[in-house]
Amino acid sequence: MKATDPSPTAPREVGTDAPSPAPRVTLAAGAPFLVELVDRQFALLSSRDADRLLMTLARVLALLDAEPTLAALTREFDDEVAAAVRRYAEHERENMAELARLWELHRARFYERAGTDGFDREALDAFPRSLVPLEHLEFPQNEEPRWDRASSRHRLSKLRFWVTASRERTLDAAERAALLNLEEHLTTLRERHEEAFRTYRTFGVTLPGAALARLRWATGCLNPRAARSERDTPAMAMARAREEVAEALHEPTKRRMLTGGPGSEVLIQARRDAELLREELVLALGRARAGRGRLLHFAEKMARFHAGRLAKQLGAARGRAGVRAVERELAERMAEHFFDGGILAGLTPEGPSVLLVEVRHLARPTEAKARAVLVDACDTLARAAQAAGTRRGALLVVQRDGPRLVLPPELGASLGATLLVATLHVGAEPPRRDLHVV
Repeated sequence: MKATDPSPTAPREVGTDAPSPAPRVTLAAGAPFLVELVDRQFALLSSRDADRLLMTLARVLALLDAEPTLAALTREFDDEVAAAVRRYAEHERENMAELARLWELHRARFYERAGTDGFDREALDAFPRSLVPLEHLEFPQNEEPRWDRASSRHRLSKLRFWVTASRERTLDAAERAALLNLEEHLTTLRERHEEAFRTYRTFGVTLPGAALARLRWATGCLNPRAARSERDTPAMAMARAREEVAEALHEPTKRRMLTGGPGSEVLIQARRDAELLREELVLALGRARAGRGRLLHFAEKMARFHAGRLAKQLGAARGRAGVRAVERELAERMAEHFFDGGILAGLTPEGPSVLLVEVRHLARPTEAKARAVLVDACDTLARAAQAAGTRRGALLVVQRDGPRLVLPPELGASLGATLLVATLHVGAEPPRRDLHVV
């Protein structure tokens, strides 16, 4: 199956409707196997219909969670979604704060007309209390973003209506000029908001993490938890909607509803999102963005197959020099592991495109010792960035005893570089507790 490098097609003849050939994707050395795996799974998925689509989808998503490199990529997709939501939420907060400021400055003008056409007193009283982004701003789990999720947009429109109506009804030139300036300012805020929401909605449609979240929601419709509360809350309404889909998926007499019933939109959206997710996974593998996955894969391989040997080596090592020799040998194997996955790596700074790898053994780990190792690794990466332009590093912390270290998966944002972090426990006895270091 040649899914990784399609053969070039002949040039399109003038006047035909044949599509242009797809651009080539240059894949990393270790990526073709995973690309073929992804292609095979999603090809199977695309052949499924109706209820079998979601049943097969559940198994495909389980595969993505189980394979370390693919799981690391999906976590990156999730992080990308979270960042997009944070940016939009910050925009909403700033917009609401500005509307609150303008309301305090100009509310007297509107209350002068309270009770007249368009200036309902109850609406005026309620307006300042509405200047909070109460709506859920995260991407919806079951659909692509819609205009009704733009919370400050409606408040801005209401305030702008009162300003325009006041300007049209006043005869005082100075008052008209002040209201015209305010109206222009609100127009500028409206334009900024349109831009922010359109960006937010575009991300909700195109980010693979948003598609993945909708696919996870869709598979949850196979056997949703029953809505037991009688309160008509949005959560209960959503649970009842999912139960309707489940009935359509599993009951023979209702399965025909999938062509136009409550489950049809879920299936259409799932097929669309699966196509997007497959394409983004292949592109991510081609760009060798799986550094975190390769690091976790290496740590898991060492834990499963080499933990005993490593523990003996570290136990027999004499002094710091002996430990450093074991660390260096393991670091060389880790660099080779990255190289096999299509990521250039080395033990010394070699340039912006080469991942800097380091292994540190931490005997009897404590929070202070672990934090010192992280600080030292960040300093090493910072020096490499200054000397050779190194942008990425990977640190593996090895331990034989004590609590299981739980370290931040990524550091170095303030350095302009990224340090990926993983731990490897090689002791004979599993740790009895975790030590979280932040």
